Amino acid sequence: MSTPPYLQPPPWPGGGSFEPPTAGDIASIEAALVQRLQLQIGSNGPNAVEVVHFPDKPEKYREVHRIGVVMVIYGGSDYGEIIDTSFMMQERTLEWVIAVLMRDLGWAYGGPRSGTSPGAYSIIEAIRAALIGWVPTGACTQMRPLGDKFVERDSEGGVWIYEMRFSTRAMSVPYYAPPDDQYPPLTHIKLMEENAITTTPVPAASYTFSGTAPQTVTLPQRNVSMVVVMSSNLAITYVLNTDYLLDSVHGIITQITTGAITANEQVTVSYDYADIVDVPDPNWPQQ
Repeated sequence: MSTPPYLQPPPWPGGGSFEPPTAGDIASIEAALVQRLQLQIGSNGPNAVEVVHFPDKPEKYREVHRIGVVMVIYGGSDYGEIIDTSFMMQERTLEWVIAVLMRDLGWAYGGPRSGTSPGAYSIIEAIRAALIGWVPTGACTQMRPLGDKFVERDSEGGVWIYEMRFSTRAMSVPYYAPPDDQYPPLTHIKLMEENAITTTPVPAASYTFSGTAPQTVTLPQRNVSMVVVMSSNLAITYVLNTDYLLDSVHGIITQITTGAITANEQVTVSYDYADIVDVPDPNWPQQ
Protein backbone atom coordinates (compact mmCIF):
# COMPACT_ATOMS: atom_id res chain seq x y z
CA MET A 1 0.00 0.00 0.00
CA SER A 2 1.52 3.32 -1.07
CA THR A 3 1.63 6.45 1.10
CA PRO A 4 -1.03 9.04 0.16
CA PRO A 5 0.50 12.14 -1.48
CA TYR A 6 -0.70 14.43 1.30
CA LEU A 7 1.26 12.37 3.86
CA GLN A 8 4.48 12.24 1.86
CA PRO A 9 7.27 14.60 2.92
CA PRO A 10 8.12 17.46 0.54
CA PRO A 11 11.10 16.91 -1.77
CA TRP A 12 14.55 17.96 -0.58
CA PRO A 13 15.07 21.50 -1.98
CA GLY A 14 18.61 20.69 -3.07
CA GLY A 15 17.37 18.06 -5.51
CA GLY A 16 18.44 15.08 -3.37
CA SER A 17 21.99 16.13 -2.61
CA PHE A 18 23.71 18.38 -0.10
CA GLU A 19 24.80 21.71 -1.60
CA PRO A 20 27.37 23.03 -1.63
CA PRO A 21 29.63 20.00 -1.11
CA THR A 22 32.95 20.65 0.59
CA ALA A 23 36.05 18.56 1.18
CA GLY A 24 35.14 18.33 4.87
CA ASP A 25 31.49 17.32 4.71
CA ILE A 26 30.09 13.87 5.50
CA ALA A 27 29.23 12.86 1.94
CA SER A 28 32.65 13.78 0.53
CA ILE A 29 34.58 11.91 3.23
CA GLU A 30 32.37 8.82 3.04
CA ALA A 31 32.68 8.71 -0.75
CA ALA A 32 36.48 8.86 -0.40
CA LEU A 33 36.43 6.04 2.17
CA VAL A 34 34.32 3.78 -0.05
CA GLN A 35 36.55 4.46 -3.05
CA ARG A 36 39.69 3.75 -1.00
CA LEU A 37 38.39 0.39 0.23
CA GLN A 38 37.09 -0.55 -3.23
CA LEU A 39 40.61 -0.05 -4.60
CA GLN A 40 42.35 -1.88 -1.72
CA ILE A 41 40.07 -4.87 -1.02
CA GLY A 42 37.35 -4.70 -3.65
CA SER A 43 39.48 -5.25 -6.73
CA ASN A 44 41.61 -8.28 -5.88
CA GLY A 45 40.22 -10.62 -8.52
CA PRO A 46 38.61 -13.81 -7.19
CA ASN A 47 39.40 -12.82 -3.58
CA ALA A 48 37.71 -9.40 -3.83
CA VAL A 49 34.88 -8.45 -1.51
CA GLU A 50 32.01 -6.06 -2.15
CA VAL A 51 32.45 -2.52 -0.73
CA VAL A 52 29.34 -0.32 -0.48
CA HIS A 53 27.73 2.54 1.41
CA PHE A 54 25.53 1.35 4.26
CA PRO A 55 22.01 0.65 2.90
CA ASP A 56 19.11 2.93 3.79
CA LYS A 57 17.02 -0.10 4.82
CA PRO A 58 19.44 -2.61 6.40
CA GLU A 59 16.62 -4.83 7.63
CA LYS A 60 15.84 -5.68 4.01
CA TYR A 61 19.45 -6.14 2.94
CA ARG A 62 20.66 -9.65 2.13
CA GLU A 63 24.32 -10.47 1.71
CA VAL A 64 24.59 -12.32 -1.61
CA HIS A 65 28.28 -11.91 -2.42
CA ARG A 66 30.05 -15.27 -2.32
CA ILE A 67 32.86 -13.96 -0.03
CA GLY A 68 31.45 -11.02 1.89
CA VAL A 69 30.67 -7.34 1.97
CA VAL A 70 32.13 -4.26 3.67
CA MET A 71 29.79 -1.34 4.46
CA VAL A 72 30.75 2.23 5.36
CA ILE A 73 28.54 4.53 7.47
CA TYR A 74 29.00 7.82 9.31
CA GLY A 75 28.89 7.24 13.06
CA GLY A 76 28.74 10.79 14.44
CA SER A 77 30.92 13.74 15.46
CA ASP A 78 32.35 15.40 18.54
CA TYR A 79 33.04 19.15 18.47
CA GLY A 80 35.86 20.88 20.31
CA GLU A 81 36.02 24.27 21.98
CA ILE A 82 35.55 27.44 19.92
CA ILE A 83 38.97 28.45 18.62
CA ASP A 84 38.31 32.09 17.65
CA THR A 85 36.26 34.41 19.88
CA SER A 86 34.95 36.40 16.89
CA PHE A 87 34.28 33.46 14.55
CA MET A 88 32.48 30.14 15.12
CA MET A 89 35.44 27.87 14.36
CA GLN A 90 35.72 24.45 16.01
CA GLU A 91 37.62 21.23 15.52
CA ARG A 92 35.28 18.41 14.49
CA THR A 93 36.14 14.76 15.09
CA LEU A 94 34.15 12.56 12.70
CA GLU A 95 33.73 8.85 13.45
CA TRP A 96 33.21 6.22 10.75
CA VAL A 97 31.87 2.71 11.24
CA ILE A 98 32.96 -0.07 8.89
CA ALA A 99 30.70 -3.14 9.02
CA VAL A 100 32.40 -6.39 7.90
CA LEU A 101 30.07 -9.24 6.89
CA MET A 102 32.04 -12.35 5.89
CA ARG A 103 31.00 -15.93 5.18
CA ASP A 104 34.31 -17.31 6.44
CA LEU A 105 35.96 -16.48 9.76
CA GLY A 106 39.46 -17.81 10.20
CA TRP A 107 42.77 -16.81 8.71
CA ALA A 108 46.35 -16.99 9.99
CA TYR A 109 45.11 -15.10 13.06
CA GLY A 110 42.97 -17.30 15.31
CA GLY A 111 43.20 -20.48 13.29
CA PRO A 112 42.99 -21.87 9.78
CA ARG A 113 40.24 -20.62 7.54
CA SER A 114 37.48 -23.03 6.71
CA GLY A 115 37.23 -22.26 3.00
CA THR A 116 39.28 -21.13 0.04
CA SER A 117 38.27 -17.48 0.29
CA PRO A 118 39.63 -14.78 2.64
CA GLY A 119 37.87 -14.66 6.00
CA ALA A 120 36.83 -11.94 8.41
CA TYR A 121 40.23 -11.79 10.10
CA SER A 122 41.98 -11.22 6.78
CA ILE A 123 39.61 -8.47 5.71
CA ILE A 124 39.77 -6.69 9.09
CA GLU A 125 43.56 -6.56 8.84
CA ALA A 126 43.37 -5.38 5.22
CA ILE A 127 40.95 -2.58 6.13
CA ARG A 128 43.14 -1.48 9.03
CA ALA A 129 46.21 -1.38 6.77
CA ALA A 130 44.30 0.54 4.08
CA LEU A 131 42.92 3.26 6.36
CA ILE A 132 45.39 3.80 9.20
CA GLY A 133 47.28 7.03 8.51
CA TRP A 134 45.42 7.65 5.24
CA VAL A 135 43.99 11.13 4.51
CA PRO A 136 40.50 10.93 2.94
CA THR A 137 40.31 14.55 1.66
CA GLY A 138 42.40 17.68 1.77
CA ALA A 139 40.24 19.06 4.59
CA CYS A 140 40.88 16.16 7.02
CA THR A 141 43.64 14.68 9.13
CA GLN A 142 44.93 11.11 8.84
CA MET A 143 42.50 8.31 9.67
CA ARG A 144 42.90 6.92 13.18
CA PRO A 145 41.62 3.48 14.28
CA LEU A 146 39.41 3.58 17.38
CA GLY A 147 38.53 -0.09 17.79
CA ASP A 148 36.96 -3.18 16.29
CA LYS A 149 34.75 -5.88 17.77
CA PHE A 150 32.69 -8.96 17.01
CA VAL A 151 28.98 -8.12 16.72
CA GLU A 152 27.16 -11.37 16.00
CA ARG A 153 26.94 -14.51 13.95
CA ASP A 154 23.98 -14.33 11.58
CA SER A 155 23.13 -17.99 11.32
CA GLU A 156 20.26 -17.32 8.92
CA GLY A 157 22.43 -15.39 6.49
CA GLY A 158 25.50 -17.47 7.19
CA VAL A 159 27.84 -14.53 7.88
CA TRP A 160 30.16 -13.36 10.63
CA ILE A 161 29.60 -9.66 11.47
CA TYR A 162 32.33 -7.39 12.83
CA GLU A 163 32.43 -3.64 13.41
CA MET A 164 35.47 -1.39 12.93
CA ARG A 165 35.60 2.28 13.97
CA PHE A 166 37.89 5.01 12.63
CA SER A 167 38.04 8.78 13.09
CA THR A 168 39.42 11.82 11.32
CA ARG A 169 39.45 15.50 12.27
CA ALA A 170 38.29 18.51 10.24
CA MET A 171 37.40 22.14 10.93
CA SER A 172 33.79 23.17 11.46
CA VAL A 173 33.13 26.74 10.26
CA PRO A 174 29.92 28.59 9.31
CA TYR A 175 28.94 28.97 5.69
CA TYR A 176 29.33 32.41 4.12
CA ALA A 177 26.18 34.55 4.09
CA PRO A 178 25.92 37.67 1.89
CA PRO A 179 25.85 40.93 3.85
CA ASP A 180 22.49 42.51 4.60
CA ASP A 181 21.12 45.70 3.04
CA GLN A 182 23.23 47.99 5.18
CA TYR A 183 26.23 46.92 3.11
CA PRO A 184 25.25 47.62 -0.54
CA PRO A 185 27.17 45.68 -3.21
CA LEU A 186 30.20 47.34 -4.77
CA THR A 187 29.28 48.40 -8.32
CA HIS A 188 31.96 50.86 -9.46
CA ILE A 189 35.44 52.02 -8.41
CA LYS A 190 37.36 55.14 -9.39
CA LEU A 191 41.13 54.81 -8.99
CA MET A 192 43.04 58.09 -8.89
CA GLU A 193 46.78 57.86 -8.52
CA GLU A 194 48.41 60.52 -6.40
CA ASN A 195 51.97 61.58 -7.36
CA ALA A 196 51.57 59.69 -10.61
CA ILE A 197 54.65 58.80 -12.67
CA THR A 198 52.99 59.11 -16.10
CA THR A 199 51.51 62.63 -16.38
CA THR A 200 50.39 65.14 -18.99
CA PRO A 201 51.50 68.81 -18.67
CA VAL A 202 48.86 71.56 -18.95
CA PRO A 203 49.98 75.01 -20.15
CA ALA A 204 49.45 77.98 -17.82
CA ALA A 205 45.92 79.42 -17.91
CA SER A 206 43.89 81.99 -16.00
CA TYR A 207 41.45 81.03 -13.24
CA THR A 208 39.45 83.12 -10.77
CA PHE A 209 38.83 82.30 -7.10
CA SER A 210 35.12 82.31 -6.29
CA GLY A 211 32.56 81.27 -3.73
CA THR A 212 32.36 81.91 -0.02
CA ALA A 213 35.56 82.31 1.96
CA PRO A 214 37.82 80.48 1.76
CA GLN A 215 37.35 80.68 -2.03
CA THR A 216 38.40 77.95 -4.43
CA VAL A 217 39.50 77.21 -7.98
CA THR A 218 38.52 73.87 -9.49
CA LEU A 219 40.86 72.74 -12.27
CA PRO A 220 39.48 70.94 -15.36
CA GLN A 221 41.48 67.80 -14.53
CA ARG A 222 41.95 65.78 -11.37
CA ASN A 223 44.89 63.74 -10.07
CA VAL A 224 47.17 66.75 -10.49
CA SER A 225 50.82 67.40 -9.60
CA MET A 226 53.54 70.01 -10.19
CA VAL A 227 51.00 72.78 -9.53
CA VAL A 228 52.29 76.36 -9.82
CA VAL A 229 50.00 79.27 -8.82
CA MET A 230 51.07 82.80 -9.82
CA SER A 231 49.52 86.24 -9.94
CA SER A 232 47.89 87.23 -13.22
CA ASN A 233 50.90 89.36 -14.17
CA LEU A 234 53.26 86.50 -13.25
CA ALA A 235 55.08 88.77 -10.80
CA ILE A 236 54.21 86.71 -7.67
CA THR A 237 54.50 82.96 -7.18
CA TYR A 238 52.18 81.92 -4.41
CA VAL A 239 53.34 79.40 -1.79
CA LEU A 240 51.59 76.08 -1.09
CA ASN A 241 50.26 75.76 2.50
CA THR A 242 50.96 79.48 3.03
CA ASP A 243 48.83 81.16 0.39
CA TYR A 244 46.73 78.19 -0.74
CA LEU A 245 45.90 74.55 -0.07
CA LEU A 246 45.82 71.86 -2.76
CA ASP A 247 43.54 68.83 -3.10
CA SER A 248 45.61 67.09 -5.78
CA VAL A 249 43.25 64.12 -6.14
CA HIS A 250 40.22 66.28 -7.03
CA GLY A 251 42.13 69.22 -8.56
CA ILE A 252 40.89 71.87 -6.12
CA ILE A 253 42.95 74.92 -5.04
CA THR A 254 41.69 76.57 -1.84
CA GLN A 255 42.60 80.10 -0.77
CA ILE A 256 44.14 80.59 2.68
CA THR A 257 42.51 83.79 3.91
CA THR A 258 45.61 84.83 5.86
CA GLY A 259 47.81 84.43 2.78
CA ALA A 260 48.62 86.74 -0.14
CA ILE A 261 45.76 85.67 -2.43
CA THR A 262 42.87 88.15 -2.26
CA ALA A 263 39.17 87.47 -2.69
CA ASN A 264 37.99 86.96 -6.27
CA GLU A 265 41.58 87.23 -7.49
CA GLN A 266 42.46 86.06 -10.98
CA VAL A 267 45.54 83.82 -10.96
CA THR A 268 47.60 81.88 -13.49
CA VAL A 269 47.93 78.15 -12.86
CA SER A 270 50.04 75.49 -14.60
CA TYR A 271 50.09 71.79 -13.63
CA ASP A 272 50.46 68.17 -14.72
CA TYR A 273 47.74 65.53 -14.42
CA ALA A 274 47.42 61.75 -14.61
CA ASP A 275 44.52 59.86 -16.15
CA ILE A 276 41.76 58.47 -13.91
CA VAL A 277 41.17 54.73 -14.24
CA ASP A 278 37.54 53.59 -14.09
CA VAL A 279 37.20 49.97 -12.95
CA PRO A 280 33.63 48.60 -13.23
CA ASP A 281 32.67 45.53 -11.23
CA PRO A 282 32.71 42.67 -13.81
CA ASN A 283 29.91 40.91 -11.91
CA TRP A 284 27.56 43.91 -12.09
CA PRO A 285 25.32 44.39 -15.18
CA GLN A 286 26.59 47.30 -17.26
CA GLN A 287 24.20 50.01 -18.47
